[in-house]
Amino acid sequence: MPPVITYGILDTGSAQTWLQCLPCDNCFDPSKSSTYKRINCRHFTCALYGKEYCSQDNYCQYEIEYLDKSFSSGDVAEETVRFRGATGGETETIVKDFVFGCGHNNAGYKYWKGHTWGIPGVIGLIREGQSLIAQLSVKKFAYCFGDYEDPEQHGYVMFGDVATISGYTTPLPDYRKLAPHYFLDIKGISVDNLRLSIPNGTFEVHEEYPMVSSLIRDHNIHFFITHKKAFRLLVGALKMKMMNLKDKEVIDPSSNGLELCYKMTYVDLKFVPRITFHFGNVDLQLPTYNTWVKVNEEDVYCLAMVATDTYSIIGNFALQNFHIGFDLANNVLSFDLKFCALE
Repeated sequence: MPPVITYGILDTGSAQTWLQCLPCDNCFDPSKSSTYKRINCRHFTCALYGKEYCSQDNYCQYEIEYLDKSFSSGDVAEETVRFRGATGGETETIVKDFVFGCGHNNAGYKYWKGHTWGIPGVIGLIREGQSLIAQLSVKKFAYCFGDYEDPEQHGYVMFGDVATISGYTTPLPDYRKLAPHYFLDIKGISVDNLRLSIPNGTFEVHEEYPMVSSLIRDHNIHFFITHKKAFRLLVGALKMKMMNLKDKEVIDPSSNGLELCYKMTYVDLKFVPRITFHFGNVDLQLPTYNTWVKVNEEDVYCLAMVATDTYSIIGNFALQNFHIGFDLANNVLSFDLKFCALE
C-alpha cells in the first residue's frame, strides 16, 4: 500500500507515541502493510512501551488515559516510519521497527476552543521508554506553536542537529530518579515591577510528591497551571493593578472555569500588567496574548491560568510563538520569542 501521511500532538509529559488505526476513515490499516508487526507480550519492548497488558492471543496491548480524560487503547506494534526533512524537501529520516501504539479505540481529543478535530495521535517526547526522543537517539529538539487564535498558522518541530538552541537559556534540573518529566526551577513571579511574596518551598521538588516544581507539557494542557499559593497572590496583584477596569470585571462566560475575567477593548488589553516568571538565569516576560485568552465574541478576556494543589505545568497557550529548544546533552532549555515560521 502507498505510505499513509499522518501527524500527532506533541507531548513532553509522556513517553508513548500512538496513532489512529482502524476503525476510521482514510487512516492507517495495518492489514495492508508488509512491515507492520504486533509485539508479543513476552518481548522486552512490550514492558518498555509502558501502560501495557496482554490480549487473549498473547500480544501486547496498551491503554492510556490523560489528565483531561481523553484516552487511547490498542496494539503495541512496530512499523517503518518516515519523518519529513526540516524544510519539507527530499531529505527524510527512515526508522525501521519504530515502536508505537496502533490505536483502535480513541476518544476525547479537543484541542482548539473545544472543537474536536479528529486528532490522529500523540507523540511522546520524554527521555525514557519508547518515546520518539529515545527511539531516534537525539539529544536536541525544538518546536514553536502558532497563534492560538489562528489554527491555520503553522508551527514546527525539529529533531537532532537541525534543532536550534537560541534566545534565553535556563537549566533543566534532572530529577529522573523521582519522575521522568522536564522540570524548570521557578524562582519567583512578578506583575510589572512587583515581585510577589511567594512562600519559600512553593515550587520545590519533593520526593513524596515529585512534580511540585514547574514542568513543560504541551499535549492536553492548554493554560498555565500554577500552585494555588502563587496563584492567589498573582490574582490579587493583578486586581490591584487593574482597579481602573474594576467595573468591567465579569464571570467567565465560557466552560473553561477561569477565575479572573474582564470585558476589555483591544486598547485595554495593551495596557494590562505584564507577568514575568523568574527561572534560573532567565526572567521570562510573557506577552499579553500568552496570558489573557479571549473566551467569547463579546470581548471578554480571562487570565489564562488556573490554580492547583499539586504541581505547576506550563501549558501550550503560554508558549505560543516561542521557539522552545531542548538541549538534553547539557540539560538546558531555551526560550526565543518569534513568529513560528521556518526560515
